[in-house]
Order: sequence, then C-alpha cells, then structure tokens
Amino acid sequence: MDYIQIFASITGVVFLTLQVLHNKWMWLFQILTSASFAYVFGRDHLWATMSLNIYYVLIAILGIFSWRRVAKDAARKGEGDSKAIHLVRVTPKIMLISLGIFVGGSAIIIPIISHLDDPRPVFDGMVLCMSAIGSWWLTRSHIQQWFIWMVADTLLLSLALMEGLYPTAATNAFYVIASFVGYFNWKKKGVYVE
Repeated sequence: MDYIQIFASITGVVFLTLQVLHNKWMWLFQILTSASFAYVFGRDHLWATMSLNIYYVLIAILGIFSWRRVAKDAARKGEGDSKAIHLVRVTPKIMLISLGIFVGGSAIIIPIISHLDDPRPVFDGMVLCMSAIGSWWLTRSHIQQWFIWMVADTLLLSLALMEGLYPTAATNAFYVIASFVGYFNWKKKGVYVE
C-alpha cells in the first residue's frame, strides 16, 4: 500500500475544502500535500508534475503573506467583514502574462520532459503551466483561478488514471468537483477590495 500517496490524497482533500471556504489554514495543508505528491510523482518519473508540487510548496509560503496583505487592505478600506471572501480583479496585463506563460512554458517544458522519459509529456507539461498560473492567481485571490483548476484538474485526473495512480485520481476527481463548488462559493461571498 502506498501510504505517502494516501496521505497526500487525504491532506489534498482537506486543502481543497479549506480553499473552497477561503480559509487561511489551506496553505499549511497545501505544503503537506504538495511535498508528499512531489515525492509520488518524482518516484513515477512524472517530472513536470513533481516540479509543480515543489512550486506549490513555495507558492503556499507566498500565499500566506499575500492573503495577509489582502486582508489588511480590506480592513483598512472598511471591507473587513470576516465572512467575506476578499477578491482582486484580474487585469488584462495579468491575462496576457498568464497566456504567455502557458504558451511559452508549454513550448519549452514539453520537449524537455519528453527527453526525461516522462510517459505523458504533453499532459504533464500543460498541467504544470496551467497549475502554476492557477496557483499564482490563487495567491492574488482572483476568482477566475477556479476556471483554470477546472481544466488542469481534469487533465491531471486523466493523467493519474493513465498511470494507475488511483488514490491520486480520486483526489483529482474531488478537485474537479470542488472547483465548481469553490467558484460558486467565492462568487456568492466575494467582495472586490481594489
């Protein structure tokens, strides 16, 4: 039995539940989940997804400080309702940068991981780029990050099934459903603070 994959799956469900609720403790669970999944994907030679999970650990640390800043800005502007989800609008500049990261990143990463014996380089590379953008948007509290997760988690679910990583696939099936729930929860409770 793969206890690390099971641990990562359990902490992943807790992480995403807290993300849907916009709870700051999600960052701790993201660190636990991502460190565990980095090991699982590295062991199975899925290099892009392994690297992505290392990135998630780093982005979680950034997210802790970024969300504190957004909460302080909201409190300073009198929008400090603790039940509100403080949102920041995605600017056209952020959209263009993100599109460039996705296209350029995929074009660079896919050929590299193809040469590293990655069994699914296109899926793995695209998931890496989408998830990197989704995580960045999460730290900035952009509601549109949920759309990125809907697609990325569906691809990751497919990748996990193709590789026989069934606890990981189950976790990603939960992530896909939670992405829809998260979007509607953030939309219902969201307040723009800029």
